[in-house]
Amino acid sequence: MKGTIRERSPGGWEIALNIGRDGQDNRRRHSYTFKGNKTQAQRRMREMVADYDRGLWPPESIRLADWLAPRMDEHIRHNRSIATIEHYGGIIERHINPYLGHRDLDKVTPLHVQAWHTALIHKGIHRKSIGLFQTVLSGAYRHALRLDIASRNPASAVSSPSVKGVEMYIPPVADVKLLLDLADAEYPKYAPCIHLLAYTGLRLGEALALTWDDVDLDEGHLTVNQSLGRRKAGLVMSPPKTDKSNRRVDLDESTVQLLRNHWRQQQSDRAELAEDWTERNAVFPHASGDWLDPARITWTIKTLAGRIGLPQMTSHSLRHFHATVLLQAGENIVVVSQRLGHAKVSITLNMYGHVLPGWQKQAAEAFAEAMASDGDGEAAA
Repeated sequence: MKGTIRERSPGGWEIALNIGRDGQDNRRRHSYTFKGNKTQAQRRMREMVADYDRGLWPPESIRLADWLAPRMDEHIRHNRSIATIEHYGGIIERHINPYLGHRDLDKVTPLHVQAWHTALIHKGIHRKSIGLFQTVLSGAYRHALRLDIASRNPASAVSSPSVKGVEMYIPPVADVKLLLDLADAEYPKYAPCIHLLAYTGLRLGEALALTWDDVDLDEGHLTVNQSLGRRKAGLVMSPPKTDKSNRRVDLDESTVQLLRNHWRQQQSDRAELAEDWTERNAVFPHASGDWLDPARITWTIKTLAGRIGLPQMTSHSLRHFHATVLLQAGENIVVVSQRLGHAKVSITLNMYGHVLPGWQKQAAEAFAEAMASDGDGEAAA
């Protein structure tokens, strides 16, 4: 932002701040009167520009878009992952600013937020997505409230659009076996990665970020400590999704043997390429040795799944599949939650509790047995 000064009368100066353009592309300016000499006026102008750049300006002069763009970016950059920062930026640019960004920060009302919801629904935006957009908007206002930039949070007074439960897709065991067999036959370079996704429940980014230093084949486990994803800047390595996502994952013997064979093949590929090999020590590298773009595995799974009549299958479906098979086999939900790297066991229970109908039956039988006892732990005669 830039500022200018102009003498309007002896000892009287107009300080004008140019703060961008409005929704109609008209230039927006804020003018202030200052009494003093020219040097003092220039100093005051520089102070006002600096305050503006730090987010310290009167609430009535702040457009929502002006607050969201630089200030929220600074806020979330210290509190969110790179992927989240870019995702939030896209939400602000495409779904918030076109509807609300031209309004003053402190003059957006709950009615404006409600009308925004309605406009998004009419545009065909999924209600679950609108709920996320509202979370971003509400978070921006909470941050503004903490800094005394806004006097209220209009988003907190409006409920997100109701969303009907969407059942996650969990592929059958036979179909996953067929998918793995096809991958092994037609995409042998990618088959080990797809196998690991199914046999460990790792997120795709976690699997592609693995290096051989993270894998102990003698002890039969691997360690998740980072995630690979594609961002605007290209392939970026970042911390896992949550603190609990930093974890050790034990491997079954068949997966250990598969990884041993995969390592030997990789050594052969490295020797063949010699100086053309890019050394990343990645467990699942590109053919050149560099990091593998997640889109390659996503495309492979989609292609193979389409071949067997399961177009809805994704890499994340294999994560759901792994959890479901474990739980239906009677594995403790705490162990499954730790294996998946969920932040809380309640997340695992909320996601997969419906696949455990046997729990209800066991609970009913246990209750009936307790009621049939004589109160001392012995069944009544």
